Amino acid sequence: MPRLLAALLLLIGSSFPALAQFSLPGGSSTSAVMVPENSTIAPGKPFTVAMKLTHPAEWHSYYKNSGG
Repeated sequence: MPRLLAALLLLIGSSFPALAQFSLPGGSSTSAVMVPENSTIAPGKPFTVAMKLTHPAEWHSYYKNSGG
């Protein structure tokens, strides 16, 4: 029984640091919408899709070009 209790306490105690890394959103967050160049696509044909981000006030995001 003491070994089971110790294992249980160790398991519960080790989960608290992981929970502290993430905060629950308190309000609005950034929303993302994919916007295609064309309304329809054809098999085998290339197409372009844009990502439209809507941020709350004073929020911003960064983009890193992969070189492609």
